Amino acid sequence: MSKKRTALKFKCPNCDSEQLESIETNVVLSSEIATLNEDGDFDYESPLMDGGEIDRFQCFKCSYVLRDSDGKNLTNNEEVVEWVKKNCKQNLIET
Repeated sequence: MSKKRTALKFKCPNCDSEQLESIETNVVLSSEIATLNEDGDFDYESPLMDGGEIDRFQCFKCSYVLRDSDGKNLTNNEEVVEWVKKNCKQNLIET
């Protein structure tokens, strides 16, 4: 039997966007080159990412940064879940 999970919704307090992104540092990104076009415009396959650390979570649209009560950037998933539960009205959906 699969465990049911509840999907939370992020809503930016600054612009009302529902798009959240993580900004990471020290990441190695590699992509296979699918096509070498003569004009130098290459086509790439899906990139692979290795390493890295989360610097912050922010709104994709306006770059509003999620911070804790001390003003420090949130840097782990559990902190983001708690922030969203506290700051974003939820219409809970089971997945």
